[in-house]
Amino acid sequence: MTWNPHVTVAAIARQENRFLMVEEQVRGQRVINNPAGHLEEAESFVDAVRRETLEETGWEFEPDAVTGIYLWKNLSLETTFLRIAFCGRCTRHHPGRVLDQGIIGPRWCT
Repeated sequence: MTWNPHVTVAAIARQENRFLMVEEQVRGQRVINNPAGHLEEAESFVDAVRRETLEETGWEFEPDAVTGIYLWKNLSLETTFLRIAFCGRCTRHHPGRVLDQGIIGPRWCT
């Protein structure tokens, strides 16, 4: 049996004591998550977290450091996720950018 984890990245962006989050629809429910998503073929982790943050929030993200590497098995989906999380800062907002499907919008939360 071949083990094929889903490799994902996540952004932790702080600005003036608030954190950038994403409000989105997931399986019919409205939820708040970190900007995150899957690594694409031939993409670096840094490029992936920059791209995912921009696609989900309209904010350019500059990672400063890796905050953690996490392994999670979703038993109901029988899927394993390997996530690399980065902390960093947002540098520029593109408010007119069309966001990924299912995304309601970015939220700055305490």
